[in-house]
Amino acid sequence: MQLRWAVLGLLAFCAACTTTSASRTPSPIGDFRLAEVRVDASAATMGPLSREVAPEVIEAALRSSLTERLRAYDGDGLYVVEVDVRSYVLAQPGIPLLLSPRSILILDIGVQDVETGSTFASGDDRVIAFEGLMSGVPFLPSGLVKSSDQQLSNLANEAAILAERALERSADRWFVADPARPRVVRAPKVLPERGRDRPEARPSATGA
Repeated sequence: MQLRWAVLGLLAFCAACTTTSASRTPSPIGDFRLAEVRVDASAATMGPLSREVAPEVIEAALRSSLTERLRAYDGDGLYVVEVDVRSYVLAQPGIPLLLSPRSILILDIGVQDVETGSTFASGDDRVIAFEGLMSGVPFLPSGLVKSSDQQLSNLANEAAILAERALERSADRWFVADPARPRVVRAPKVLPERGRDRPEARPSATGA
């Protein structure tokens, strides 16, 4: 009975955290305002003991979570956020703590300025997302209690939070507000995508 109440309490806590995040009013990230999210998972490496997921499914999940997370910002600039998915693991069911891997999503973040076409990226902008509390039952491998869709949704939401933090860390390099710069209001021009011509992937943290 005590374990049951502990689990229920933890789930309530996680739900409260999600609600708070969704209803927040974030501080500005310089002049950042989202124009579009582009995701490329075509060369993503599947890690060991992972459920297989189609690249387009990963792309759709990340695009949705990042758009939801970043559209609250209303700076005078206009930027395309680009995501290159490097590797993933969606944990399969297995013996708890022994054969069940942790679910993980590894991606790189870049940004394009719609007005100038400039591209910003650095080696420090790698995001490594785990399900953590978002798994709902963090002391059990998520493969035992979650479907692949649920795992991917949790990972995408966590990745969006970490990507937002990466943008915050880069605010003084990428999103410097200029009072003399008029607000960018025109539709995004067609910008080349980095994903299809990206450099060789760095070694995966999954060992894949």
